[in-house]
Amino acid sequence: MSKKPKLGLIGTGQGPRSDYIAFHTGLLRRLGLEVDVVMRHALEGLSATQIKELAPKPEDPAIHGYMRSPGQMNPRFGADWGEVWMERGRSITLIQACIDALEEKDGVDAIIYCCAEPYPEDAFRSTKPLVLPYRVVLGYTKAVTYSRGGKATIGILTAGTRQRKQQLEMWRSYPWTANLNLQFELVGETPGEAAKRLAETKPDLVIYWGYGIGLAPGDPPGLISEMEAILGRPIILGHIVSTLFVRNFFYPSINGRDFMQEGGCD
Repeated sequence: MSKKPKLGLIGTGQGPRSDYIAFHTGLLRRLGLEVDVVMRHALEGLSATQIKELAPKPEDPAIHGYMRSPGQMNPRFGADWGEVWMERGRSITLIQACIDALEEKDGVDAIIYCCAEPYPEDAFRSTKPLVLPYRVVLGYTKAVTYSRGGKATIGILTAGTRQRKQQLEMWRSYPWTANLNLQFELVGETPGEAAKRLAETKPDLVIYWGYGIGLAPGDPPGLISEMEAILGRPIILGHIVSTLFVRNFFYPSINGRDFMQEGGCD
């Protein structure tokens, strides 16, 4: 009997993240694959002082994460959780250490870095397929852009504005984005109103620039479906499209015959 394939996840903060484990395991099971999921966290084992030293300056590209913080209350994760920002460049060594541990100690077959933000193309090295969600999301955007002759309106839902500069720099770095109309919309505490505002721009595609939205215990259960109903179109979510993408690295592949009518085709 062949062993179950193993998927590695990397979080930007600290663990545990049972929401991520449950989501990736469950979706891959729906896709016909029983997989072991193991997760490493960039800030695990660091002291408060060490984490503080990672803090970005106002103009620095930044990465957001969640960490265990006794006495604090976080709306997404509840008691004893807080938030942290780190300068993107300082995070590279930490993420690389997670990649190395997943490959060398955990023996994973593929890795997803659970972060939507862009990194320099040569930031990481990996001997296993490494999925960076922003690249997968951009693939959907590129497909729509080319279908519109290079001109399209892209709706981009975000949870904040701190990372807007680095996001715009990334979008502008690709020649095929030159004629895109980028419509950023802050979701905030009224996602329905955000969706209404975005719908007025008549977007050709809507993406949520983040990873794991809707999975945390404190996220409203109908967060995504409410916005999609108003927009009248799907929202491209980084955690879903990345998991669909990584599925194809694992054996056995999806068996197309499982979806055929019994007895063959008409």
